[in-house]
Amino acid sequence: MDPRLLKYAKSARGYIIFITVFGFLSAVFIIAQDWLISKAATPVIMEHQPLSFIVPTLGVLVLVLLGRGLSLLIRQWFAHRAATGAIREIREKVLTHATKLGPRWQTQHGQDTVTTVVRALKDLDAYFVFFLPQLLLSATVTPLTLLVIFYLDWISALFVLATIPLIPLFMILIGILTQEYSDKRLASMKR
Repeated sequence: MDPRLLKYAKSARGYIIFITVFGFLSAVFIIAQDWLISKAATPVIMEHQPLSFIVPTLGVLVLVLLGRGLSLLIRQWFAHRAATGAIREIREKVLTHATKLGPRWQTQHGQDTVTTVVRALKDLDAYFVFFLPQLLLSATVTPLTLLVIFYLDWISALFVLATIPLIPLFMILIGILTQEYSDKRLASMKR
């Protein structure tokens, strides 16, 4: 999470708290969904029970899936609102600052300012709607899932715990690739 974004876009702060809460709720739904799937599949596959035996479990699973879908819709709706508000705030600050720098500066840097205000800030939409929620989901789902795995099978939890340090490594690699792509795209827009 880029702390500069919180500094320049005050509307993003409330959104981050909101998606953290909804991220935790999503984690609970994901774990409940996985548990219910295993609870439904095990009797049918391992014990050869009839499908009628798992109907109540499937009913609860449908409710969990609906709850998860609803929480995702609400989170994305707020994500779009937060992105729009943050982009508007930052755009106003860029334009106000460019105006304060005067006509000479605007003549020399007007094209860069327009590119930043019109196109580059639009990329924040994807940051708010996709990247930031996934980042916070990984921060909430991972520990909660690890606790559940530890409760159910502590040996498996040790294997999961050993592989968790790979997550930041891959996030760093993705960030580097994204930065290179963003730089190339900005250079292309400037041309």
